[in-house]
This record gives sequence, structure tokens and C-alpha cells, in this order.
Amino acid sequence: MATESYVQLTPDSSGKQVDTYAVTDAVTQQSKHRQAVVIGDPVVANNVMSVDATGAALVTDQRLYDLLATTNALLRVIAGYLYENPFLLGPRGPSDEPDNLLAEALNPSTFIQNQ
Repeated sequence: MATESYVQLTPDSSGKQVDTYAVTDAVTQQSKHRQAVVIGDPVVANNVMSVDATGAALVTDQRLYDLLATTNALLRVIAGYLYENPFLLGPRGPSDEPDNLLAEALNPSTFIQNQ
């Protein structure tokens, strides 16, 4: 587990600090400092990017959600088109529905097999 710390910089008037975490190298067993960087709003001090326990950044931009919704809708249209035009993908079975075609279209191994 990393221990939060800081590195004291040479004073320019008040002496700024840099956030770091002390970590132990698993191979050399040496203690090292890893700098902590925060992506933040230049105007609102507490408006910073969140990171979950796995280290994944939490993105909540409405534009991203809109893009994903549009992409999903387009994939459904493509899946429906492929359902109506099965010759594009080769022989199909009677159980092929647009949702199944969408799942196949998103599966990389399906693309590789059909090349």
C-alpha cells in the first residue's frame, strides 16, 4: 500500500509542495516516490477527475454518453440491415435476429473468421 507524502521544493516565496506516494519496488525492495497528478478545473478548485479503486478514470461527460448512444443506434441499424441482407455475411440460420447479429458484429473473432 502506498503512503501519501510530498516533496518540498525550493522556496520561491512560500515553498510549494508536490504530492507523491511512497511505494516499495517489488523487485529491489527500494522505497521510491511516485508523483500524484490531478486533472482539475482551472477555475473551480474542487472540480477534479475521479479515479476508482481499480485506477480507472470516471468519465461523466454527456457528450461521451451521446456518442455511445448514437454508436449503439447505428450498430442496431447495421445489424437490422445485415438481417435483411444475409448474403452479406454468408449463410445464416433461422435463429438470427438483429440483436444476435449485433453481438456477432461486436465479437472480433467473428470478423476474423469471415475474412
